[in-house]
Amino acid sequence: MQTARSSAFASQLRAHIAYQNAPCSSCSRQDLIYDFAYDQLSDSVAWGLGRDVHGYAGFAHAANVPWRRPSHTDVNNFAIFHSEISSVSISNDRLAVFTALNASDRNVFIAALADPSHPDFRAEGLDETLFTPTYLRLGIEETLWASSPNPPGGQNWTVIGASGHAFMLEPTGRTVNTYPSSSDVRAVDWLNPNTAVLGMLRRTLLWDSRTAGTSMRFKHSEAVSAVRRLNDKQVVVGGPLSTCIYDVRMPVQRPYSQYNKQVRRNNHVENSTQPVLRIDAPTKNPRTTLDVWPDAHILARRDDANVIQLYSLTDGRSIGALGKPDHSRDKAWIRRLRFVEDNKGSTSLMSCKGAEIEKWTYGGLQNDEGEPRPVWRS
Repeated sequence: MQTARSSAFASQLRAHIAYQNAPCSSCSRQDLIYDFAYDQLSDSVAWGLGRDVHGYAGFAHAANVPWRRPSHTDVNNFAIFHSEISSVSISNDRLAVFTALNASDRNVFIAALADPSHPDFRAEGLDETLFTPTYLRLGIEETLWASSPNPPGGQNWTVIGASGHAFMLEPTGRTVNTYPSSSDVRAVDWLNPNTAVLGMLRRTLLWDSRTAGTSMRFKHSEAVSAVRRLNDKQVVVGGPLSTCIYDVRMPVQRPYSQYNKQVRRNNHVENSTQPVLRIDAPTKNPRTTLDVWPDAHILARRDDANVIQLYSLTDGRSIGALGKPDHSRDKAWIRRLRFVEDNKGSTSLMSCKGAEIEKWTYGGLQNDEGEPRPVWRS
């Protein structure tokens, strides 16, 4: 029954371009959208843009805000990095956190988003009276891969995954916990307000923010490149071959016997934890792009044809696909998928590809009054 309901809902999703980064008027250069995070209060997005070895942070308002965003050459840009921006997240108190992939000098930028109802609301979307925009440098030669804000009820910290470490940051930017890892922490999320989830090479750890202690919970059969909380007891773990649901209540399996070591080595499997559900979805792209909508039991995952494949998290069956296949070598990859809930309680799927953010909504381009939805362009 749940799979049928999810499939019926997925069949009604329609896309429109919600945000678009226009080319520069003077040089025609068009920056790509590396990542974004949705701000429910202002119905807008904080995004990381750039091309080649430069990235910068910005804020794109909804269509009903009467202003035009400055070009990428304007000095009012949030922040500039000498690197691709690897992640964007917004905390519960609306602090936007941007991380850079391989910046040589500074690799984190934190700024407070302004309240759009305030009379002194500025076009850039920042409120410097609440928090002074701050650059940070995490680690010595760290590559920052991912970030995730703490859910409501916690310390309002942000967890960041990096090469060789994971960090927990206070809203002020102070590092409160550091976890040294023997492999890259490429994916992070929160299981609950006190426990972060770290995804790395073939394993997933639970990291307690109160004690800084860790416990190895799930051994995955491949490199972990995406983790998402499904509920307080279950985590969705993705890699280049599959997506699995694991339950924290399941005991950690004992190591294989000496007799089975050669079998395990031949099959390239490390005593993998038995998942609650496994969805086989092999891809050649090492960056797994996925998100989950727990209430509707839907998994969205990008495939090698740059199509968003939808699966039921109840039984793993395919329930639809969004977008047209693109097999060209120079295609703009879908870099991020996010299920978001707007300030009216409606859930949509947002995806960034190239210089555009598409929004897949139930029913498509019309709003509740049957009128066309606006499209925002810079």
